[in-house]
Amino acid sequence: MLVLICGPRRAGKKTLQSYMLSELGFHTIIPSLQTVHQQHTHALFDRISEYWLPHRNAVLLLDHLIHYNSFITTLLKRPWVLIVHVDAPLLTRYERHCQSAPPIIGHDANLEHLRQFIAQDDSVTNLRVHNHCHLSSNNHVRDSQPHLRSQRDPTIDPLLFKRLAHIHIYNDFESVSHFHNNLQHLDFSDPRRLRPSWDTYFMSLARLAAQRTNCMKRKVGCVITRNHRVVATGYNGTPTGVKNCHQGGCPRCNNHHKQGVALDLCLCLHAEENAIIEAGRDRCQLATLYTTVFPCILCSKKIVQAGVSRVVFDTKYSSGEEPAHNLLEAGGVAIDCFQSDQNCARLTSLACSPAVN
Repeated sequence: MLVLICGPRRAGKKTLQSYMLSELGFHTIIPSLQTVHQQHTHALFDRISEYWLPHRNAVLLLDHLIHYNSFITTLLKRPWVLIVHVDAPLLTRYERHCQSAPPIIGHDANLEHLRQFIAQDDSVTNLRVHNHCHLSSNNHVRDSQPHLRSQRDPTIDPLLFKRLAHIHIYNDFESVSHFHNNLQHLDFSDPRRLRPSWDTYFMSLARLAAQRTNCMKRKVGCVITRNHRVVATGYNGTPTGVKNCHQGGCPRCNNHHKQGVALDLCLCLHAEENAIIEAGRDRCQLATLYTTVFPCILCSKKIVQAGVSRVVFDTKYSSGEEPAHNLLEAGGVAIDCFQSDQNCARLTSLACSPAVN
C-alpha cells in the first residue's frame, strides 16, 4: 500500500508522515523530481509497485508531486494507492504558521501577514480562479449545456484529492501527542480500505440503485446476489408504463399520508418487490438481499416466499418494523444490519471527545 497524504498548508501532513514512519513502520518514498520531470518514470513505478505486496507499506506527500500531473494521474490509476486528506481550521493553521514565521509587531503588519497566508493558501488549494475560470455554452457540443471551464489542469486540483480521499483527518487537536494518540484508532493498512468487502460492495450498488427511484416518499434501492454475483436490482416506483410517482402517477404518495399508512392504496412497487420479480423465485433461492431500508411487512412476505436466505439492511424502517422482523426470522431468513468497512473513515477531535449532555 502506498499512502498519499494531501491537504492544505500547516494542516499536519508532515506530522502524520512522521507518525507513520516511526510508529507504524511505513517506508518513505521521495521520488527524484528530475526523474519525474524527464518522464523516466518506469523505474520509479516499478519500485512503488512493490508496495502492493502484503506487509509492504510506504507513505508519500503530495506536495512533492503537485506540479507533475501526468505522474499523479498515472499513480491514481493504481489500486494500491490510499489517499489521506488532512485538514484543520484556517485559524489553527495560521497560528501554526506564526510559530515558524512570526509576524512583525503591529496591527497593520499582522493583518498583512494574515492576508499573505490566506493568499498563499488560496493559490495552493486552487480557490482563486480570477479570469482563468468562466462559464460558457458551446453550441457545437452535442448536449449544448453550459460548461464550467478552467485553464488549470483538473488532475492537479487539490480539491480533487479531497473528494477522492479514502480517509479524512480533521487535525484540530490541541497538541501533537493528542493527535498521535487518536491516530491509533485508524488502521491505515487495513486492506478493506482499498478493496471493499462483499457487503460494502453490494450495499454500494443498492445505494446507487436508490438514486433511480421516482417515488415521492423516499429513496430505496435493492440488490439480490447469489454466490457473490448480482442476480437483480430494483428501486421503488410505479410499474412500467405507468406515469412516474413524482409526476403524479401515485395519488397516495402525492397526498399527505404518513409513511407506512394506507400502503394498500399505493401504486408504487417497493425496491425489494422489483428485484424479486426481476430475479424470479428460482434465482432467489439461498440468495442474499441487500436493501437500503429495512423491508416492510409486505416485502418481508415476498422475501420469505421467494426463498431468500439472508437480508442485509442499511437503515431501519421508520415504524412498524417488529412484525416484519419476526416474520423474516420465522421464515428462516438471517437478518444483518450493514456494518461499513470504514474505507472512508474520518478522524476529528470532536469524535474522540466524551459526549457532552
